[in-house]
Amino acid sequence: MTDSDAWKQDISTIVGQKKQTKLDAAKEKQDREDTYTRAYDHVRELVKGQPTEAFEQFGSHLSAEGETAKLKSGPDDRNGPWVGIEVADVDGKFLDVRLQARVGDPAPQWFWVYAYGDRGNRNEQEEEVQSGENGPSRQDVIETLTEHYKTASVKYR
Repeated sequence: MTDSDAWKQDISTIVGQKKQTKLDAAKEKQDREDTYTRAYDHVRELVKGQPTEAFEQFGSHLSAEGETAKLKSGPDDRNGPWVGIEVADVDGKFLDVRLQARVGDPAPQWFWVYAYGDRGNRNEQEEEVQSGENGPSRQDVIETLTEHYKTASVKYR
């Protein structure tokens, strides 16, 4: 290559650097997505464990007592996997509560999201749950569900 062709080498170097920068950025993005996906899958498994078992136990007992309890879940919710329950009596739905896990660093964050009252008078509220790495225990979930049920029953009966 002569000096008059040196510009070709400069262009080749620049193009190569641009390609490498794009490849590096794509790899970093893929690594972040993979990390998030693994964390999300882990949180999904946590929700399917003790929290779901607690909701099932709570709902089963309510049903045995004559209330209508409908178990719900959102394993692929964009805010994070959740398990929930709708509770109704003969007058209609008066409690809607869910436990949601959100991917966080270093551990997932857990939130109770709930609403009391009839369909026309509902204000959804949210509160963060202080829990261990594996989320709230079955007993904690049942106790919290019981408290929400008591509050909803007193307010709307």
